[in-house]
Amino acid sequence: MGKKKWRGYVARIVEELKTALNADYVVLGGGNVKKIKTLPPKTRLGANGNAFIGGYRLWSVKLRYGKQRFH
Repeated sequence: MGKKKWRGYVARIVEELKTALNADYVVLGGGNVKKIKTLPPKTRLGANGNAFIGGYRLWSVKLRYGKQRFH
């Protein structure tokens, strides 16, 4: 697959993610992100290390007294 086709797929997937998750923006990360010349609208770059923290926050619920509970 060429770079142009790959970039088209990335742009399409970003739009599908935003729609499916009703997201304000999508954070892209990973080694191949450097191959993207122009980021799709409402997209920003993020560090891979933040993916774990974001997933944790997404699936946990803050209870009284700051304790975490998972769904």
